[in-house]
Amino acid sequence: MKTKKLYMILISILFITSTVLNAQITRRIERVAGKEVKTKVWKGREIQFVEREIAVKITPSATQTEINDLLKAVDGRVINAFDELGWGLIELPTTKDEILAIDDLLKLPFVSVAEPNMVTSITLEPNDPYFKGTTPATYSHLWALKNTGQTPPTGTNDADIDATDAWDISTGNSDVIIAILDSGIPMQNGSLSHPDLDDPNKIILGPDYIFDANGVKDELGHGTHVAGIAAAESNNGIGIAGVAWNNKIMVIQVFDAYGAGTWSAFYKGIIYAVIYQNNNPGKKVVINYSGGGGGSQQALDAVIHANTYGIPIIASAGNANGGAVVSPAAYSSVYQNVIAVSSTDATDIFSPFSSQGRQVCVSAPGGYGGYWDGNVLRYNGPLVLGKNIFSTTPNYPFTIAFDPIYKDDPYSTDVSQNYGYMAGTSMAAPIVTGIAALMLSVKSDLTPSQLRSTIQSTAEDKGTPGFDNYYGHGRVNAHRALLPLIAPANFQNTAVSGFVTLIWSATNNPILQYYEVERKINSGSWTVIATTTDISYLDNEFRVQSSGFTTAQYRVRQKSMNDVYSNYSSIVTVNGIFNPTDKNIAIVKIPSEYRLDQNHPNPFNPTTTIQYQIPEDANVVVKVYNLLGSEVATLVNEFKPTGYYTVKFDASSLPSGLYLYKISAGTFSETRKMLLMK
Repeated sequence: MKTKKLYMILISILFITSTVLNAQITRRIERVAGKEVKTKVWKGREIQFVEREIAVKITPSATQTEINDLLKAVDGRVINAFDELGWGLIELPTTKDEILAIDDLLKLPFVSVAEPNMVTSITLEPNDPYFKGTTPATYSHLWALKNTGQTPPTGTNDADIDATDAWDISTGNSDVIIAILDSGIPMQNGSLSHPDLDDPNKIILGPDYIFDANGVKDELGHGTHVAGIAAAESNNGIGIAGVAWNNKIMVIQVFDAYGAGTWSAFYKGIIYAVIYQNNNPGKKVVINYSGGGGGSQQALDAVIHANTYGIPIIASAGNANGGAVVSPAAYSSVYQNVIAVSSTDATDIFSPFSSQGRQVCVSAPGGYGGYWDGNVLRYNGPLVLGKNIFSTTPNYPFTIAFDPIYKDDPYSTDVSQNYGYMAGTSMAAPIVTGIAALMLSVKSDLTPSQLRSTIQSTAEDKGTPGFDNYYGHGRVNAHRALLPLIAPANFQNTAVSGFVTLIWSATNNPILQYYEVERKINSGSWTVIATTTDISYLDNEFRVQSSGFTTAQYRVRQKSMNDVYSNYSSIVTVNGIFNPTDKNIAIVKIPSEYRLDQNHPNPFNPTTTIQYQIPEDANVVVKVYNLLGSEVATLVNEFKPTGYYTVKFDASSLPSGLYLYKISAGTFSETRKMLLMK
């Protein structure tokens, strides 16, 4: 027990920043799956790595003879065979120094990369005294999914992801698999053992890449908690509801019983998920990684490989108490398939333990609270565990339960039950992963870039207007993320006085740009005949003037401002009167209020789109200012009739920074912020 406590007292995050020389490790890991861990300075930074293990990447043309020469150069042996990307893992004899061996390997012309098998770890909880709860209470558990302002946890109404509204659209499907790269899943006697994670048709048992001789059995508790958040079995009268509860879970073990792992394990887990998707046509994989550490070329290659095959990776930003974002989340600044997630609390405030930075894409509920005193983020203690995220835990003794943070608090995780509270960006990431799985369940052809842009653009803006380093583009909203993807409903037509009248119900899509109407004459091809200018959230009506005799089919879809199209509506067939050369007439509804929308995208480089609406004819002026109040652009200055308008702003000639844009129309005036990042 003492050994377990020694490892778990500092359950936090391995935080090694590659941008700061001699950065200090905030969590010391002593062993990974029974193997000794060393600490050394390498490339100007302090790192931890598995003793005598080196990850090596060889060129594609390397022969077996050259591989043998490689092993001879350092007296090593292969423990992970070199794969199609060129990566392998070798073990050195006890007499060899790892850093000197790397130098010898890099002298070989067919070796492109050699690096220590660096340690990574879970991002469960920050190590600070405010995690010690002192006030036991009875809580309302799933505030992240549905927050009504319940007390405790002293929440704020609607500070949630609107899960119940999202479930009206989709609860997921089995063709979309959530790959959980973590510490495993509850197993006893070789069988799934948790009542919310025990369906063999739902759970895909993947490999154990930590090699701790226990397969994917979760002895830590972290992987179980993460899996439950993302996709616990639901609507079964037992326990909790997962975000994407009809999606499958793929369990890949990359962390041991003490929350430690390696980038080599992460790499192999990503490769396994990619191979699975490639070998199973019609299946889509989305990866959750609630861990992190310093940068690694092997980890980066894994991210690039997943990106090549269209697989998104949702990663926790880290728990560095406002410090920098860890890898692989940090790779979001370069690769669109990575979504970096920070944490918010039950009042929609940035969690004080969370990492922050420009790499943060979005935030999601992750646990306990703080508050802004006007300038500085303060802790809102003492900790009430009801403010944290409630999810599944193993139904047998597990390591986290022995951590003093939990052990002395009867309202936290208990070894005798199946559920408990945890906090961290580890808990925020699977919420976003669940949302991504729901989105792919609705529209499976989404690219990682489209998936990310939709999640970002539909998030609820928090903190500083527009993008900021804490919340990213905002706190995620599952319902809003699904709305741009669903097909227009109730599509129908009625012939009136020589017109075909097309009618459909609109969705409250927060990033709707327009509806696109397509037509097919007889056996011809589908052709776009018009786009509507009506982006109101009322029923939409579109008329096509017609004459002559033929057969036509119609369908409609919505287009969002991030260039994502929804699924098509059902097809309406019209037999009889029609002339394809006649003019199409759109029925445009009148806005009911003045409105200036947030620009999209934001941040932007170098162009962005601004939308506004006016309920009456007016002279409209839209201008852009810098923070000194100097005008830098006039986008609109003319009389405009009632309607909806879009204007583009090109900032190619301007430096990076925060800008203000203002509309004046009649007596109406409004100003918003936007961020230019070059």
